[in-house]
Parts: sequence; structure tokens; C-alpha cells
Amino acid sequence: MIITILNGSPRNEGATAKILKEIADYLTKKSDVNVKYFDLANYSMKFCKGCLQCDYTGKCVISDDGIEDLRNEFLNSDGIVIGSPTYQSSIPGQLKAFFDRAHFAPFEKPFLGKYGFAVVTYSMSGAGLAINQIREVFISNGAAMAGRLSIKLPHNAEPFTRAEDRRRLHEKAGQFYESIKYHKRRSFFEAAYFWIVLFVFKKFCEKNPLKYRRALEIMKQRRP
Repeated sequence: MIITILNGSPRNEGATAKILKEIADYLTKKSDVNVKYFDLANYSMKFCKGCLQCDYTGKCVISDDGIEDLRNEFLNSDGIVIGSPTYQSSIPGQLKAFFDRAHFAPFEKPFLGKYGFAVVTYSMSGAGLAINQIREVFISNGAAMAGRLSIKLPHNAEPFTRAEDRRRLHEKAGQFYESIKYHKRRSFFEAAYFWIVLFVFKKFCEKNPLKYRRALEIMKQRRP
């Protein structure tokens, strides 16, 4: 079982990172789990150019900043944990830029059969919006949401001053692990939402079949 953890914070040692590393430590103790941990801040990420070449070729034209390799780590995982602080009551710009660059497209069904876990830290507000932004990336690309957790903390505070907080985190991580191990089914809403998104995208592509030829070919080939 491969679980990929991404810290979407600009801070490698902040509260969000500490929480994600605690999840990584917990999951690493499982004999059947291989955990891969990445800090988005370690990448000199370039912004999406909006050229849509990823829709035509399946690859981003930017190949020298490691983001395509990071994208492939997601595709090769059974479970994905994405952690984020809240900046301006939302996810930070770096994480949004990664979602743009990673070109996760519903027609490729990149997360079908995978499980997502969203972790958000916040000090005042925005946790719900940040969770929903990560959740949207997961379920619109076929994943089952197997965990979500928002933790209220002062800026960069220690997240485990109480034993109860660590216990709660382990409980959530354990539920995430069991969802993957026992192949928990997506909820009806998640499954329906994904196929509706895919249907709408297909109809959009059919209006310009030459431009979206690759997408239509993939949707035809990759049936559930």
C-alpha cells in the first residue's frame, strides 16, 4: 500500500508539517504501508501557462521543476494525504498553483480507486473552504474521501500540547488506513458527482472534437 503525503504549506517545519509528519509516523508503523512524504515548498515551481498542452499530450510543457514527477507520485499511490494551512481564509497560493500544474483531469480518471484525506490548520477562519477545495480535487477526479480534519491553532503553534489531540489524529489516520485496506466504497454522492463531472466534460469536448481529440479517445478507452 503506497500512501503519498503532500505538505502544501510554504513552511516545511510549521504546524501543518508537524501534523502531517505525525500521520506519516503513524502510518509507517503499519507493515503493509509505504509512506512517501513531500514538502511543496522544496520545489521551485513555475506557474501554469494556460497553454492546454496537457489536454493534448498528457504532459505539462514545463519539465524542469519536478512537478510532473510529483504528479506521478500521486498517480501511483493508493492513498493521498494533502495538508494545508489557511491563507486569506483559503488554501495558500502554492497549493493552488500545484493543482493547476498537476493537470488532474476527470477524463483521465486519475484518482479512481484511490482514497483522499484532507488536513487543514487554521487560526481564525477558512477551514471549511480549504477542506472543500482539496475535497473537490479528490472527488472530481474519482477518489473516495476517506478522511478530513481541521485543527484550530494559533499561527505556527505546537499542535500536540494535549495528548487528546494526538489521539484524535491517530484515530483519523487509522480510519484512513482501514478505508484503503478494506477497499471502502465511495459514497453515492461522490460516485454520482464524479460521473456527472465526466459527462459534462465529455459533452463539452464533443463540441470541438478536433481540439479535444485526445480527451475523447481516453474517455472512450478508459471505461470503469
